[in-house]
Amino acid sequence: MGRPPHDWIAWLPTMPYASQRQKFAELIVGAGTAVILMLPFLVHGGAAVSQLLLFALANAFLAQGLASLLNNGRLFTMLLAVFWFIYMNGVPGMISFNRFSLAESVVYSLIIVTGLGLTAVAGYRRRHSMAD
Repeated sequence: MGRPPHDWIAWLPTMPYASQRQKFAELIVGAGTAVILMLPFLVHGGAAVSQLLLFALANAFLAQGLASLLNNGRLFTMLLAVFWFIYMNGVPGMISFNRFSLAESVVYSLIIVTGLGLTAVAGYRRRHSMAD
């Protein structure tokens, strides 16, 4: 009744690779949500559909990586929601809808790799801090 769950993830260390599975599930849900939010643009995207998909996935992967690294998902969930609200309400200057741009696709691909790298660094740091 208004109190946050107490020790609800205490079971994670008891299962092999449970934290990695949890992060993967969070990433799938985040990426799916980003693609669903981008669906109206994907339907009318034309040549830029792959670029729009990369943009949606880059946001989800970067938010996941930052949340994993800093161990705080609430801040980045809020920032991602604010970003989507601003983006969907009239700031289409960061992505072109009418044409495919290789440079923008490379930037979004690098953001995806950065997000995955941050998640891996956070997992590595967590494993080695538990060993000490």
